[in-house]
Amino acid sequence: MLTCLNRGRSGEMSAKYLGTEIDETVKLRSELILSAIAVTTTAYFADLPSGN
Repeated sequence: MLTCLNRGRSGEMSAKYLGTEIDETVKLRSELILSAIAVTTTAYFADLPSGN
């Protein structure tokens, strides 16, 4: 599950459930997304025939 971002009435961004700063939350979200892509890509290519 991704960490949630929330936009307040005046437009300021904050972490919805974590007590972290917005920069740290955005970095964490980015790292989680990139990690999920890497795992998915690795699993996908592991399932492809080797071509032999």
